[in-house]
Amino acid sequence: MIIDLAVHCFSMWHHFRHAPGFDAIAYIDRMESLGFTGINLSLNDENYRHLGGKEPERMDRVRERLARSGLSLEIDTSGTDPAHLRTLIGVAERMSRKAGFTQFKPHDFRDPGNLYYEVRK
Repeated sequence: MIIDLAVHCFSMWHHFRHAPGFDAIAYIDRMESLGFTGINLSLNDENYRHLGGKEPERMDRVRERLARSGLSLEIDTSGTDPAHLRTLIGVAERMSRKAGFTQFKPHDFRDPGNLYYEVRK
């Protein structure tokens, strides 16, 4: 079993968010230089929060940088709607072959159309 030493972007992002040029690539650079073996990017809002946008070119730049570093990628999101999760699985796969998910926040786990509800049954 391999355990990655990863850091969630939320704390580091808020520490550096006002630094000129600090984006997802700079975040990856910093985490690699500190010896981490993985990163977590929060994609919680409509603009994919810490990725900074939904443009395919942005995702491709992250994929290329992660491939050079060998760092793993975890993404987190809010909501467990199956269509939303399928979309984010595609985003994760576009950015890394070593991608995973964390922190699913069900909006209403009692809703039968919610994936979390289906898993909990």
